Amino acid sequence: MTASSQLRLLVFALCGLTLVSLVINMNVAFNVRESVKPKKISSILHQEMSQMLQNLYRTWQFQQSAKNKDYPDDLPQGHMIHQFTDTTHAASSPMLNDSLNEAPFLFHKNFTPSFILGKGRFEPVSVVIGIPSVKRADIDYLTNTLTSLFNNMYPANEDNVSIVVFLAETDQEYTTAQIKKIYENFPYEVNSGLIQVITPPVNFYPEFDVLPRTLGDPQDRVKWRSKEVLDAAYLMFVCRNKAKYYLMLEDDITALKGYISYLMEFAVEREKDEYIYLSLAKFNSIGKLFRTSTIPKWTSYLMTFYNNKPVDWLMSDYVNIVSCHPEMKPGDCQTRMNQMKPQFHVGLFQHIGKKSSYPGKTQSITDGKFAKQDPHSNPHKNPVAQVSTNFNSGDQSSAESLYNDSGGINQHFFVSESKENDHLTVRLKTATEISKILLKTGRGNNDRYCENCAVTEVLSEGATTYTPCSYTSSYGVSVCRPNHVIEAFRVRNMQNIEQNVWFSMLYVQT
Repeated sequence: MTASSQLRLLVFALCGLTLVSLVINMNVAFNVRESVKPKKISSILHQEMSQMLQNLYRTWQFQQSAKNKDYPDDLPQGHMIHQFTDTTHAASSPMLNDSLNEAPFLFHKNFTPSFILGKGRFEPVSVVIGIPSVKRADIDYLTNTLTSLFNNMYPANEDNVSIVVFLAETDQEYTTAQIKKIYENFPYEVNSGLIQVITPPVNFYPEFDVLPRTLGDPQDRVKWRSKEVLDAAYLMFVCRNKAKYYLMLEDDITALKGYISYLMEFAVEREKDEYIYLSLAKFNSIGKLFRTSTIPKWTSYLMTFYNNKPVDWLMSDYVNIVSCHPEMKPGDCQTRMNQMKPQFHVGLFQHIGKKSSYPGKTQSITDGKFAKQDPHSNPHKNPVAQVSTNFNSGDQSSAESLYNDSGGINQHFFVSESKENDHLTVRLKTATEISKILLKTGRGNNDRYCENCAVTEVLSEGATTYTPCSYTSSYGVSVCRPNHVIEAFRVRNMQNIEQNVWFSMLYVQT
């Protein structure tokens, strides 16, 4: 039986059960008409009809979402953590860390993405980064933004972060092209669960062309800023159960090296404080860190007033509502508002997009507090070891410098020639229990990857021979998880390689 046939049967069954329920309720109501007022009978009928319509509408929504099946089948598809918003799923989900009773109208909206690239994390992490992305004329900042976020994130933070890109367009040709581009550029990040890409639910957006004009703006600008608010609200909501904190970003930024370490230190420092959000950049809609438990209120507010003001103005109004009251002096109100959105001492994110998604609009303002240099070094250190290799370097780089950099993104090891059984060997000074050995090769876009060419082997404590642990993938990455005490490990070539290979990271986690 096809899925569509099953769905039709479900709809017919729902209608039948609802009609039976109506008849039973009508019989009960008329049998006790002497003790039940007519208004009560009317209320019973109204509730039954309302529930029937809601059930049918929800079934129709998921049917429409299922129709959006034209995305490539060879892409790894995933799920979002407990995104259904009805009471049945909410009650059975131990991961829900919020109360939808604070925003009850969200129960009856379809938030299920039409497509999800990547399986993501199966357990909540510390921080989820939300990036709404829209189509711009003749330019695309998203790839550079993601490259900056990945390259400036220390490997020690990777397992505790989730990134969700929301391709906020209904043009499936465009979203399909973007999904393919992201997967081609960042296959390791997608397959490791670090990043997911989602597209809008079917029929999520209203009829923008008939929205009331506000602020004296022309209709196309009202449409543009209203959609921007809805995009921000939607992404916050679907990410709320993936982490303890939600970081709001845009698709045209660059990040400070070590930004995850900094924002988590700031969040821990403010753990017991009362605040609305932590500000990590100058602009209102960039670099704002929320406790995810507050997101239902934010989503409800933004989706209620999306047509009234731009997203940054609405955010300022929200802070004012929560922080002040009419009897406060303006100076006291501003002081309280500043207290409720603590500012990090430097900017962790810089806005780089000059061309806005709104046709003809440019944005040249930058964050003067953005720290151009990393204030301190990589907090992670690989275990002390002796590093040796018989790979031939094509420049002045060395395997030892790569290892000592500990994935700090400052060093590389460029191999100009590699034969079968050539190796890079790391012998630990002291036998140590190792949980993860991460090797990355290449410089993106399949440039100088070691594709399916090498194996990471470990020498267990007391052993005399190396045993295979992990092979480089088709995108040049090897993730070895020994989870026991080892004396050494090596990356050994399994074949002659004619092209140059770029070793970009060698990270060891104890």
